[in-house]
Parts: sequence; C-alpha cells; structure tokens
Amino acid sequence: MSIGAWLVIAATVPGCYRTPAPACGFVCGLAGSCPDNYTCSADDNRCHLNGASSSCETALDAGFTDDGSSDGPPAIYVVESTPANGDLDVALTPTTITLTYNVVISGVDIGSVALFPELGAVVPVDDQLTGVDNIVTITPAYQLTGSTTYQLDVGMNFTAPTGSPQTEYDIQFTTAADTVPPTVTTVPMNNDTNVDTASVIVATFSEPVLGVDTTTFVVSSGGPLTGTVAPMSANDPTVWVFTPDAPLPSASTIELQLLAGITDTSNNPLAPIDYTFVTM
Repeated sequence: MSIGAWLVIAATVPGCYRTPAPACGFVCGLAGSCPDNYTCSADDNRCHLNGASSSCETALDAGFTDDGSSDGPPAIYVVESTPANGDLDVALTPTTITLTYNVVISGVDIGSVALFPELGAVVPVDDQLTGVDNIVTITPAYQLTGSTTYQLDVGMNFTAPTGSPQTEYDIQFTTAADTVPPTVTTVPMNNDTNVDTASVIVATFSEPVLGVDTTTFVVSSGGPLTGTVAPMSANDPTVWVFTPDAPLPSASTIELQLLAGITDTSNNPLAPIDYTFVTM
C-alpha cells in the first residue's frame, strides 16, 4: 500500500492523532500572530485557544517570524511588573519599576527604556539599569510628578543568554498625589574655598521645580549679584544654574539663598536654605 493511502486511512480513523491544543500555551508572535484557532490577548500577550478559559499559568513561544512562519527564536517576555499596568496611587518616594522576565536577562540597555508622562518630556532613568537574574529594576533620575499618568515603554534591546530579543512591553500607571515638598539634593560648591571667580552656581532639586528665578535663587556678596537663572538642560527641570553677568568677586564669601517661592509642580514650597562658599 502506498504512503499516500496510509495517510488517507490515518486521517479517517478516529482517535489516531490529534494536535495538542493547550488552552493558553504560546506567547504571541509578531503583530499578534497566533496558531490557527488561537487569538492573541492584549492583556498578557499570549495566544488563547478560542472558546477556552482565559486563564494562563505558563506560556511557550509561538515563535512567529515576520513572514508568519513558526521557526523564530524563543520569546523573552515580561511575566509581571510593579507597578502593574493600570495601577493607581503609585508611591512617589521613591518610584521604582521592577520587571520580572520569563528568563534570566543580560545586556540590560538603558537605550531601550522610555518613561514619560502623557504630556511631557521623557524622564531620565539611572545610567545603568539594575538587572539581577530575571528581574530588571528601573529607577527614575528624580521624583515623578504627583497625580500624573506615566507610560513605560521597553524596547527590544534586552537579551537572554541565548541572544534572543525580548518582546516589546509597555504599561501605564498613575502616581499618587504629591504632598512632599522639594528638597535640595546637591549644591556642589557649598562650604568650598578657593572657588574660581569664573564659576557658575548650580543647585539640584529632588524633583522638577517651578518659580526659580533671580528672586528665589539669590546670589549675593555684600549685596545681590546680577545674572540669569535657567535649567541646565531643557530635558531635566531639576538642575538649575545661576550665570553671573560678571566674574564673581575675588577673595569673597558668596551666599546662595534658595527661597520658598520655589515649589514643585503640586505647589509644595521648598524650605528656605542658605549656602556659602569663598572665591580665590
């Protein structure tokens, strides 16, 4: 009997063979690709068997490539995150984001992470993301804004030991109301001596601040010194710089006063602070 005939008989004998069909056994492929009779769920990025329970305990990789074939590399994906997608009242002090992956992660790349509010610039994160085993911790460079919805996008630049890229991942979460006043975290020249008279004066705050100008960022030496105050970078509203109109007076004590007119974006005022340094 020919092979073709055997195949016809096998196809007509009930119970001879049935392709396994787990209720939820695959991570979705590119563009939501799934095997026949499966649908990709936007909730967990897994292929669910049509008509089966929506519960997923584990997931394999559907392994779909750009052309829809199933010979792609194993998927790397986020199992859970803290905060989770849709979380409300996320704590501000501090806000850290942890991603738990299905495999050990290597090659953690800051360039693959974007954290930003609905309206606003991308928030810088630590220069080196922390990765331990299958957990990645993302720490914003400064306190996030209160009562604000943020989106986290994680791209394709994390890899597993196999070299496989991760599935892109994004979540949204909303921060709690901000009741904490801003603080000054760094004034590089505080109590310094022999400071160059050509120096600018820098202050770094714990979070984005408003109301920073020459009436609240006051530089004096026996009287106010004139100059301009501006953020060091348009992308970082936590670092402010006073640039004097003329060199600082030599062999003099320079005083910097940061006053309560400086507030965070929730109108919490800064507690006034004085710093001094001595020029050459």
